[in-house]
Amino acid sequence: MSSVSTINNISIDNISKIDNVAISSISAIDGISTPADNQLALFDFEDQTTQESQNAIWSPSNTAANWVNGVSAVTDAEGATGTNWGKTAGLQVRGWNCGQDTTGSSGTGPNGGVNPADGTHDQSSDGDRYIYCEATTGTGGVGSSLTAANRTWVTRTRGYNFSTTMSNTSLNLNLKFWLHAFGSQIGDLFIYIDTNTASNHSTATLIQSYTSFSGFSANSSVWQQQTVSLNSYRAVDATHYIYFVYEGATGFRADLAVDHVELRETS
Repeated sequence: MSSVSTINNISIDNISKIDNVAISSISAIDGISTPADNQLALFDFEDQTTQESQNAIWSPSNTAANWVNGVSAVTDAEGATGTNWGKTAGLQVRGWNCGQDTTGSSGTGPNGGVNPADGTHDQSSDGDRYIYCEATTGTGGVGSSLTAANRTWVTRTRGYNFSTTMSNTSLNLNLKFWLHAFGSQIGDLFIYIDTNTASNHSTATLIQSYTSFSGFSANSSVWQQQTVSLNSYRAVDATHYIYFVYEGATGFRADLAVDHVELRETS
């Protein structure tokens, strides 16, 4: 037995101290190693500027300048044309907005950012922001008549070389994030990975698809945590970027949201 997950039938995740010693500082109990659990990166968007007006493309603040709104081909308010992202060619590329509390549309979006302890909505001043796709017609730029069906929304993480970032490349490496997909016109979410800073569908590798959602019946529905394995990339000596791509929305009730994005290595 190389690790322990429970002590006296209590999950180790719910135990903070043993004999008044913080469990985070204990590497073994009676010679049995505790499970490795190391957060390599976290994005909770609390240092970002809320931007959710209809004509806005979310742009990261200077403190997170390595995040991008879409791809480098986005050069004007209308987005980039002819950039093939997701499953459909010819859609105009949009960025993701940064939301707080509810989104501007009725019948879609969360009530606030996620409380990662249990997936409920955190509407406190230091835990409310999240990123989402604003699907209302007219959000393609001032005077635009772009509908949700004409658009694909793209954002990505900063780059990571997992072979040097991980403490041990034999451990499991996962992308974990919280998702909220309430709305009668919700589209599809695709997760890609690539070594290019300005990627597209032809160069990136699709690593996860979400084409149906259940359990989202109201704005107040609990956020759901998703896990995507990155084990195929943990020992590759190259910088990788993870892209979140959303498309297939059919109307304004399609404000899909993501929060508390993290990279984590575990036993």
